[in-house]
Amino acid sequence: MRPGTRVKLSTAIPLALAAVSCLATLIAIGWRMKRGFDWTDEAFYVSMPARFVMGDRPFVDELSIGANAGVFLWPFLKVYAAIAGWSGVFAYVRVLYVAFFLGVGATVYALGRSCRLSMPASLLVAITCICFIPYGLPGLSYNTFGAGFCALGVFTSARALVEERGAVRFYRDPFFWSGFALGCSAFSYPPMIVAAGTAGLAVLLLARERLRTFLTFCAGGVAVGVVLSPLFLRAGAGGMRALILYSFGTEAAATMPMSDRIVTAWTQFQQFNPELWKGVAYVGIALLATKRAPLLVGLFLPFLPLLVRIPTSLPNASLNYLACFGVYAPLFAIALEKRRLGLVLVAAVWLPAVADAFAVSIFSSNGARGAGIGMYPGTIVSGLLFALWLEETARRWNWPVLRPLMQLAPLGLVYAVTQYAIADGAVYRDGPLRTLTTKMTSGPYKGLYTTAQRKRWLDLVEADTTRYRTGKRTTFYYDFPVGYLYSSLPPHLPSTWNFPYIPHRTTIESRWLKERSVPGEHIFRFFGAAAPGRDPIDTALAARATQVGTGENYTIWEVKAE
Repeated sequence: MRPGTRVKLSTAIPLALAAVSCLATLIAIGWRMKRGFDWTDEAFYVSMPARFVMGDRPFVDELSIGANAGVFLWPFLKVYAAIAGWSGVFAYVRVLYVAFFLGVGATVYALGRSCRLSMPASLLVAITCICFIPYGLPGLSYNTFGAGFCALGVFTSARALVEERGAVRFYRDPFFWSGFALGCSAFSYPPMIVAAGTAGLAVLLLARERLRTFLTFCAGGVAVGVVLSPLFLRAGAGGMRALILYSFGTEAAATMPMSDRIVTAWTQFQQFNPELWKGVAYVGIALLATKRAPLLVGLFLPFLPLLVRIPTSLPNASLNYLACFGVYAPLFAIALEKRRLGLVLVAAVWLPAVADAFAVSIFSSNGARGAGIGMYPGTIVSGLLFALWLEETARRWNWPVLRPLMQLAPLGLVYAVTQYAIADGAVYRDGPLRTLTTKMTSGPYKGLYTTAQRKRWLDLVEADTTRYRTGKRTTFYYDFPVGYLYSSLPPHLPSTWNFPYIPHRTTIESRWLKERSVPGEHIFRFFGAAAPGRDPIDTALAARATQVGTGENYTIWEVKAE
């Protein structure tokens, strides 16, 4: 709002209600952030950059491709560890999580205002950005960094296309920073390169100075490579070959034909979104009735986000809802009187999101469950188009006093995404939210709530990791990467998260264990029989160490002298 501008009463009331709704959403997400945690995926997202803080090097000591996203969290963990160690680090990362997506929301708000969307509606659409908790797992990972940076990039370029400003120096050019954000997205999660390419094509076709703008956009992406190049140069060609060998192996894996992948992804998408076509029909009827019965459309269409329901029994319900609502964006754009605005938002935001949702569904092991990750920016822009359409519809009403109501049209969407984010079952590998009433009082999960049984077991783990903390390194395998945050020691192995019976990985891991372990150091073997099995890393453990302790569902080994 410009200085000296007065807010009319008709705008002040919706604005106050929108602000209260945003605050309530922020409180609800803050409440959710304190409950439930996972010691596998979520712990991997933190233990990996924590390893870098402990002195190990990405692409040299850590060979998982997931190290890409960890690079962005690394400096924040370094500051935190210097102040507080690893105690309470997961609560800290969740604060960063909310802050990051509030930043995404700020770009959405700015885009909404550039599109002449009212302030209350822009705020309401923007606040939905923080309700993105893929798989019920609130971690800063390749999924969330990839989707978040992608959203920052496409919303920044879309705003610049809408405003059509003149040329400025490259470091102030929004297209440069759009390309930079999309470069960060692709680095975090390589499938996001599809979204970056599609967004670049939209810039090339829609910008006023096409070639110059496109080159500026590309320069932003190249800048990411320049900034991160020291990591690759430090690893060298040998390090990059080792990373590829460890992450992907050399075996020719049997792959499903592309046509079958596409059919499977589409079938899964419809299965996960059973009410997709009901929503399409609902919007289609509203499109036909807009000119003849604008008041009727305005009164009933805002309930669309509540009518499209997704079963909430699984943690991916939120992702399924995002993917489903994002499908409607082109229909909302068709309804707009401002044709170019609809074209820009669909081409510059929605199409890159759809392209990426397609890529994730085809190539991710999660299949169409991950479509909502790629569709995240498309869902948000669908909310913007939805709000723009309803505000245009309200201008046709014969009762001007009712028109400000449409500034609150996105309330239904805010309520829906918040409900999915805090659903009882929307927790990854922990109990239902209603059962998470015991507060962790120490260790990396300090400040978070879980079940009493989990807390008791983790307290035992913490005691053992403290008792057996010797030497410069340790190892926790399998499925317990959080152990490195309890011990404050980096692993002997090429990744903080290990899986049994993956030949090309366990062979490398067993060699690293033999080469890097020093007599007197300790190794923890989790979730298995007391005696190691035939896996190569188990064989190396039996040959290199002696069992010195037994915990609840884990054993403790000490590296012996050769």
